[in-house]
Amino acid sequence: MIEPFVIENRYQVQSIIGEGGNAVVYLGLDTILKKEVAIKLLKTTIQENPDHYQRYLREIKTACTFTSRKIVKIFDVGVYQDRPFIVMEYIRGQTAKDLINIRGYLEIAEALDILLQICDALAEVHKYNIIHRDIKPQNILVKSDGCAILADFGTAFIEKLDPEITSQEVIIGSPHYLDPEISKGNRATIQSDIYSLGITMFELLCGKLPFNGTSATAIAAAHIKDPFPNILKYNSKIPASLVTIIEKACQKNLSKRYKNINELKADLLLVAMENKNKHKKSSFWSKIFKKGKK
Repeated sequence: MIEPFVIENRYQVQSIIGEGGNAVVYLGLDTILKKEVAIKLLKTTIQENPDHYQRYLREIKTACTFTSRKIVKIFDVGVYQDRPFIVMEYIRGQTAKDLINIRGYLEIAEALDILLQICDALAEVHKYNIIHRDIKPQNILVKSDGCAILADFGTAFIEKLDPEITSQEVIIGSPHYLDPEISKGNRATIQSDIYSLGITMFELLCGKLPFNGTSATAIAAAHIKDPFPNILKYNSKIPASLVTIIEKACQKNLSKRYKNINELKADLLLVAMENKNKHKKSSFWSKIFKKGKK
C-alpha cells in the first residue's frame, strides 16, 4: 500500500503496479476524463541529467504520434518533484513474461500470433526512426482477447536525431536482451530491436533465456562471445524453419542479421502458415481414423 498522491492536480496515484531499476509504474485515475491510466515515474531527477531529459521529452512526444493499436498509447508527459513522468493507457491483461511464468513456455501458434503483432508495432516505431531499446516479454502486454501491445518507451531514442549519444548513455535496457553492439558500448540501431525480439522469441518458446550470468557484465560478455545455444535442446517441438528465424534474428554479425522488421515478419508469416496447415492435416487425419474405428 502507498499513500495516495496527486500529480499536476489531475492524476490521482492509487497503487503500484510495477517497478524496475529506473522507474515505478502506478495505477492512477485521470480526474478530468474519469478513466484509469498507468503512470510511469522515473527515479532519476532532471537536475541529475538535464540534457538527457530534454532529449527524452522530445522522444516521448514523438511516440505520442503512433497510430498502431499494437502500441500502448501515451497521453501526457511532465515533471513531478523534478522527476519525469509519463501517463499511458492502462491495459488490463498480463505480460508475456507472466504467461511464461504460469505455463513454462508458450505454444507455437500463440507465440507466433504475439510475435507477429509485435512486428507490426515495431514497424510503426521504426518508421519514425525510433529504437525501442527494451524489447522483452515484460514489455509485451497480452489482453484476454489475444491482442498483444508493445509498452514502455522510456528507454527509446530517435536514431537519426541523436548522433551525439555517448557510449555511457547507450548502455540502457535489460542485459539479458541487449545485442552485442550495445554491450560493446556502440549505438543502438533498428537491428538492436530485432536482436532483442529474437531473444524474446527464444524465451517465449523455450521458457528460458539463452544467455545468463552472475552480473550484467557477465551477461553482456556472453552475448558478445558465447555461441547461441541449441534451441531444440529446450523445446524439440519447434520447427526447423522457426529455429532458423530465431538464430538469424540473434546473429552477432550484423551483416547476417535481419536488416529490418518486415523481413523478419515475412518469414514468421510463412512459419505461421506452415503451422496452421500442419494442424489442419492433423485434424483431417484424426477425423478419418475416428470414422474408421466406428
